[in-house]
Amino acid sequence: MEEQKNILDHITPKKPSMPPSEYFEGLAAHVTKEQQSNIIPFYKKPIVWIGSAAAVTIGIVLLTSIFSPAIDSNDPLLALQEIPTEEIMDYLQENIDDIDELEIEEAISEASLSVAPTPKNDHIEASTINVEEVTFDDINTEDILNYLNQEGIDPSELEDDNLF
Repeated sequence: MEEQKNILDHITPKKPSMPPSEYFEGLAAHVTKEQQSNIIPFYKKPIVWIGSAAAVTIGIVLLTSIFSPAIDSNDPLLALQEIPTEEIMDYLQENIDDIDELEIEEAISEASLSVAPTPKNDHIEASTINVEEVTFDDINTEDILNYLNQEGIDPSELEDDNLF
């Protein structure tokens, strides 16, 4: 029974294969280089830029909506802005006799009126007129009739009291 021996005696030791020593020297540098190349700084990520642009846009929209004056859609002056000035002037000239001055004063306050620009040759400044120098002696009947025709006024429609 001498044949029973230890089982480990039959195993012959082998020398393990080891990588070259340069492998371990470059391994640490290679691993840290791979880890650092995958890290993208926060400010370089596209989602950060998109989110920032969206936040700025929303902020601008909110600030403009908060600080812009509210528009009242029932304001008659806003409705008048859509009508051309020439059309308003024509209507007023045609219906000037039907309109009462008090109604105009109630409808439009002086604060809401704006002065429309007029051509410089369209008016005479009050400072240049001398009341004492104005006379109607040089106006004749023909000039008055021509003026009435230009304005579209029929002289036969005038009352007898208003005739010249």
